[in-house]
Amino acid sequence: MGIPARPARHRPPPRRCQDLPRPRADVGGSRAHGTPPRRQPAPAPRRPAHAALRAVRVSRQTPLVPVARSPPHGNHLLTSPAAVRLLLIELHHLGDALLSLPFVRAATRAGHEIEVLCRPDAAPVLQLLLPPAHIRTWNPPWSEGTPDPSVANPRAIAASLRGYDAAVCAWADVRVHLLMARAGIPRRIGFPANTRNFYAPKPAWRRRRLRLGQLAQALLPLALGRPLLTERLTRSDSQPAQLGKWEQLASHLSLPWDASAPWFEIPAEPIPPTEESARATATRFAARARAEGRRILAVHPGGRLPSKRWPVERFESLLGRPLTDPAPALLVIDPPDSRGISDLPETALRIATRSIPELAAVLAQCDAALCNDSMTAHLAAALGLPVVSIFGSGDPAWFAPHGSEHLVVATSACPHRPCVDRCVMPSYVCVDSVTELAVVEKVRAALEAAPRSH
Repeated sequence: MGIPARPARHRPPPRRCQDLPRPRADVGGSRAHGTPPRRQPAPAPRRPAHAALRAVRVSRQTPLVPVARSPPHGNHLLTSPAAVRLLLIELHHLGDALLSLPFVRAATRAGHEIEVLCRPDAAPVLQLLLPPAHIRTWNPPWSEGTPDPSVANPRAIAASLRGYDAAVCAWADVRVHLLMARAGIPRRIGFPANTRNFYAPKPAWRRRRLRLGQLAQALLPLALGRPLLTERLTRSDSQPAQLGKWEQLASHLSLPWDASAPWFEIPAEPIPPTEESARATATRFAARARAEGRRILAVHPGGRLPSKRWPVERFESLLGRPLTDPAPALLVIDPPDSRGISDLPETALRIATRSIPELAAVLAQCDAALCNDSMTAHLAAALGLPVVSIFGSGDPAWFAPHGSEHLVVATSACPHRPCVDRCVMPSYVCVDSVTELAVVEKVRAALEAAPRSH
């Protein structure tokens, strides 16, 4: 006889709820022995997804601990916390990148592995503290530069950011928060978009951008199934506000915050033997000036935007005035992307620098600095110099150089200030209204406050 064919496997139809067996009434007990049945706990009510997304609890301080080694009862400080991989995202400009350096230093001193995602032109700023291998560059689609076609899609860059334990951002920028959420980074710490956290909400176009950001902030978590930020902070009253937000992030993570200057050590740069470095030229100039009992004033007339640049003619007129007795030695630095000062006193030194480290080395030879609202002003402040900064379209309450807030020169002549980069006035009233006399008074105060010996 042959082997009988196996009958076709029959799968019974799924049972309906009413067909399922009911639980026995004597579960956990016995009627025969008179033991009362054990009461089963009622199931917890299910919350809708949107309610779960809103339930993000933030403690005052949540130290960095590795995700795989988190303590069992919340984010308590470990006695010897292991190093974690921390990502700092700063996709704004050079001065903004420079303001993040105290946070980078704090995370490094705490023993954590910190990496930075920034624009390509800001990489040299971060290299003042970090090796190049810890700096990732990206031109986002919304930047002024040309995006890299290989990573132009934010999803592509988000996929490359996986593997970090935590990510931080000091800007109320929903685009960056979405990037962190798409990357799946467990701890995403930042400042949500609202009128307190958002820079310059006064102009109409900024109000529209804030409203769009708040709408995206409400809807995107529903699409992703997780919040954009896991830990939300609110900007404090600290000024300048942008540096204060980095201090808040450090405090939130129990990092050892220290904004004392200098923020970095000036790196050595190889110079071709046939050329003399700007650093060497500035060093000799400063030595001669100090031998004569004079202080050195660095002057940099550059700025990223026309609305941030005080007219060059005003600089030229100011440098011809008597400032102090004896007169300071003037070290004038040519800006790389705008007109420099041409009409100078004969004793002044005019110099051009080729890199940010070289610019820092030249500034380090000086006793005080006169700048516009620019990266150079923040660089001089990071070295500990008193800095006279001339503000136009920017807000000194947010971006005054650290330690030199009292040396800011600004006016309220423009009702639309701060306007970021979209002037609606017929001319740059904000910066044009700054008078020479106001700047001279601040320069004298800065030179008098500078130490006698460098």
